[in-house]
Amino acid sequence: MHRRFRATALAGLALALGACTDAAGILAPTPPAYNHPGFDTAIYPGDAAMRAWRAPASPYEWVGYYLPAPCHHDTTWSGRRSYLRSLGWGTAVLYVGQQTWEGVPVGPRLAPAMQRATQSVTCSRTLLSGAQGTSEGMDAAAKTANEGFPAGTVIYLDIEYMSTIPQSMRDYYRSWVAGVIADGRYVP
Repeated sequence: MHRRFRATALAGLALALGACTDAAGILAPTPPAYNHPGFDTAIYPGDAAMRAWRAPASPYEWVGYYLPAPCHHDTTWSGRRSYLRSLGWGTAVLYVGQQTWEGVPVGPRLAPAMQRATQSVTCSRTLLSGAQGTSEGMDAAAKTANEGFPAGTVIYLDIEYMSTIPQSMRDYYRSWVAGVIADGRYVP
């Protein structure tokens, strides 16, 4: 009887302790979730819009800052860093590099027009190479410096969706990262 009581008591204690804790209590604590909403728009929306979107009731804290790049020729963001900073905006520096432009068919009828159009092209899947990536990584760093961003700023390479990543894109991307790192001022 004494043994049965002890076994029952131990089983009850184990059950009670099990009810007080769960597996999550044994795991490492979950880090806090941070929420810092922002947005990007390829064309600078204007000073009035940026003031309105930064108003006290706005949820936005940062904005994508587009550098002129091979696949983003627009310069409307150029020279706006100081103004945006004065409004309290955080920025994510964006460089739109080479793309695969996956899924855009070019039939034989369009080939001559495409050949003429690509004679002075700066943005094309045909430019995806390690050498191009290195050159454009260094270009991204130089343009980031020209805009007055401090050392240590992260530069994001903006690459559009692709269902598979061809080796030429992998070579381009790795070399772009190496080009930014070689500059020594910024973080890819």
